[in-house]
Amino acid sequence: MAVERVVVVPRNGYVNRLQAWASSAALAAEWDAPLSVCWEPESTAPATVGDLFSSRTLHQWVSSDGVEELCGIRHQELPRYLSHIPERSLVVLAGHDRGEQVFVPELLELVDTAAQPVRVVIIAGGAFGGADEERQRRYRREFYQRLPWKQSITERVESVVDGRTDFLGLHIRQTDRSRQAPTTRQVVEAMQRLREASGLSSVFVATDTSAALVEWQKTLEAMGVQAWTAGTSDHARDSVDAGIAALIEWQVLGRSRGVVFSAASSFGAEAAVAAGDVHAFGLTAKPSLQQARAAREWLLAGATYPLRHRPFARR
Repeated sequence: MAVERVVVVPRNGYVNRLQAWASSAALAAEWDAPLSVCWEPESTAPATVGDLFSSRTLHQWVSSDGVEELCGIRHQELPRYLSHIPERSLVVLAGHDRGEQVFVPELLELVDTAAQPVRVVIIAGGAFGGADEERQRRYRREFYQRLPWKQSITERVESVVDGRTDFLGLHIRQTDRSRQAPTTRQVVEAMQRLREASGLSSVFVATDTSAALVEWQKTLEAMGVQAWTAGTSDHARDSVDAGIAALIEWQVLGRSRGVVFSAASSFGAEAAVAAGDVHAFGLTAKPSLQQARAAREWLLAGATYPLRHRPFARR
């Protein structure tokens, strides 16, 4: 059965949003249906459409009110997971804690067997799609190449690259993914393998704290690597400027000839997708180390609890 329209509401961090947008675009293309994007700022991704993209666009923008008009209720009130609302000719995919991928086969079957044309609303923060994973990755890569970034963002990317055409990339995320973060030894070994495979010694470095940025530059330089950065100093996730800086770093990583990254974060993994057919090493700490880190966090939380909950002294 025909799909009249696809609407995607991207959620979570910026790269998760790009993944959801690209994945929804792939489905819309398969269904030969127009795609609309409802881009809503959140605390972890406060930038608006106008902050990031130019007036020209791949698809139509739709407001939250427009989505509510389509659905009859606010999209936050729609049921989770996969739902068919026949009275509104509506199919809703909202994976939440289970993710979207697990529902894709059922979604395709539901759309194919619907008794009347449907509108599909997708509320997602991540990648999903058909069974051919390599085809999904290729489509997302091509999609990212067509994104209409604001000219100021594009110019900043070019300024950071500054004529470099052959370089490697490193992204390490240690704040909210500290338990899964790879060890220094893991990263050094992967980077050595990447250097040997590529013959390159110029490495672009991106991290989620200024202190980590300095430390990894020192580590790489001790290996005889020319390490360079985008000069990012603001890493606050609730900052529009920091979000733009992160997306600039992501685009630079996507131009690398090989990348080492924290596997627990979609940032580096999707930069590898954007980079295309390159060597990529997604790293994560061993389960035993993750358990030890979790125990350490639990003990630290217990030790500092009295200080963090001490009542105010009487005046």
